[in-house]
Amino acid sequence: MVMILRLYEWLRRFLATTYPRLFPYLDRHKRIIKYGIAGGTAGVTDLALLYFFTEVAGFHYLFSSTLAFVVAFAISFFLQKLWTFRDDSMERVHTQAIIYLMVALANLGMNTLLMYLLVSLSGLWYIFAQVVASLAIASYTFFINKLYIFRKRHREDSNDVQLSAQNSSATTPLTILLAAAQYPPAAGGPPLHAHTYFTRFPEHGFRVRKEVFADLLWLPFGVRQAVYLLRVLRSSLGVDAIYSFDASSSGWAAFITAFVLRKPLIYRVGGDRVWELVAERGDTRLSVRAWYASGAHRRRAMYWLTKFSLHRADVIIVTTELLVELYREWYGIPSARLRVVTNPLPEKIEEGFVEAKQSLVFSSRLVAYKNLDTVIRALAGLRREFPRLSLVLIGDGPERERLEELVAEGGNEQAVHFLGKTGEDVPLLETRACLATIAPAASEFCPNYVLRGIAYGKPFLISREHGLPFKVPEEYLIDPDNPQAIVAKIRALLSEEGYLRAKQWIANLDYKQTWEDVIRENVKIIRELVG
Repeated sequence: MVMILRLYEWLRRFLATTYPRLFPYLDRHKRIIKYGIAGGTAGVTDLALLYFFTEVAGFHYLFSSTLAFVVAFAISFFLQKLWTFRDDSMERVHTQAIIYLMVALANLGMNTLLMYLLVSLSGLWYIFAQVVASLAIASYTFFINKLYIFRKRHREDSNDVQLSAQNSSATTPLTILLAAAQYPPAAGGPPLHAHTYFTRFPEHGFRVRKEVFADLLWLPFGVRQAVYLLRVLRSSLGVDAIYSFDASSSGWAAFITAFVLRKPLIYRVGGDRVWELVAERGDTRLSVRAWYASGAHRRRAMYWLTKFSLHRADVIIVTTELLVELYREWYGIPSARLRVVTNPLPEKIEEGFVEAKQSLVFSSRLVAYKNLDTVIRALAGLRREFPRLSLVLIGDGPERERLEELVAEGGNEQAVHFLGKTGEDVPLLETRACLATIAPAASEFCPNYVLRGIAYGKPFLISREHGLPFKVPEEYLIDPDNPQAIVAKIRALLSEEGYLRAKQWIANLDYKQTWEDVIRENVKIIRELVG
């Protein structure tokens, strides 16, 4: 390393005297030059040691390659850390080395992918393709090193929320990292929960940090996963526990980080992503219970990956007993690690006048297993009897185009309204104005828009297999694949007697779960885990 430093200083003096006009520009970008020199030194070392160990020492070339990689990796790591980015702190050196190695391995995979795309698909000369791939990888790796691995940490992060003054002395302060797939302004239950926990945990004596996977969707596939993992690793230094809002997109980064840093891991799961992915593609019309009972899950790699991840969580928080049943029976999760925290009734907001509509409201993704085609056909059979009845679909998804074609074929454009992806204000207004909500998926877990409707006194129809935390009368349960049965249930609900009876049942419903209840239950679970 001393030789490299001397060579660098000689090069600086040479450029300053030989190219005085160019030198100031080069000096302003000396970190990039150092980065290239460090990387080049490691590369030359790797090749030189590979030759030495194989040709001189007589080792097998695979063993030589491994030894050369280890030495070159160490040289690259310490040159970049101590010289290029001038990070002389040894407090996080072990964590930095692990992250640096993971980036190197990810770059190996990215290099293979780029070579395939540039050579096999684009027809470039393989040497030129390797130069392009190396420059691309070196470019984004520079920023990963600068912004994440060797970033000089400040006392507080911009994504941190500190515990409130009123609680700071009342309880032992804990630091929690929230790993979320999405965050507002994205709509839906998971972003809403992530935002609420982030803003309200500090009221209970927590310091809170967050990392959001959706912030990186602009990056290429593979790169965004690697960068998100780095962000989670960086933000997890010094935390007492990691709390992930799913077991897949943000969950895998949380799991790897918890394993590397030996942190307690909590998953909050609101649905079964393995079944949902299969059902979204239309590969099954079975409910989640029937699909698992058929054994089809064993042929899915996603199932085994999810099972592996779930078994390494310290606590799994679910929203319904339906998920407890699934995870115990089909994933083998011990009951002691499963906790049920049901979704809250949203706070009722009454702002301004809203004109009443004779509408049924659906608010979720437009995917195959939601069975909206069946509901649209059922609605067509009720047009003569209820000419002003409409179906309002809030959300977007891969099924939208097919559903719009189905509506056009039946001449029901005036009765079915596609509102697309919206903010939270539109579902709120449509819920306040509607007659009822409808949740017709093959399996419903604990749909937030149905709970929102209940908060405003709106009746609902829901699939027979659901996870709502209270008993639903038979007259409000539907068979998603049976249009005639759905027609009969809607007709009964919208009759004068039936609608008054439904409104009365909603008014008498004894379900009072609030956001404060949800926060308190989560805080209790975290404190019990961390101890």
